[in-house]
Amino acid sequence: MVPKKNKLIRGEDFALIHRTGRFFSHGRLRAKIAKNSLEETRIGISVGIKFSPLAVRRNKLKRQLRSVARKHLSGIRPGFDMVLMAEKGEQFPDQVELEKDFSNILEKSGLKIT
Repeated sequence: MVPKKNKLIRGEDFALIHRTGRFFSHGRLRAKIAKNSLEETRIGISVGIKFSPLAVRRNKLKRQLRSVARKHLSGIRPGFDMVLMAEKGEQFPDQVELEKDFSNILEKSGLKIT
């Protein structure tokens, strides 16, 4: 589970990031990233009905994305808000694919601590 201080929950925060954040993508994973005024990096997950009309599949993907975010949280520069989204596809993404895509997004955005 992602610690509460690192969760992005409020709808206003999601809207602000969607309006002002920079867009990054790799594979089937998308991210909007914006700087925040905090000393923590906060991560939110948004999986819409376009990904799958089945709530079971959307919830499974959200659990997988939370797990990936938790694993990489210590390697992300602090002070940013990030919203993760998934693109619709024929096959359901596996954990390894999501981790690779997330890592590549962090590298592209310059948030990865080396």
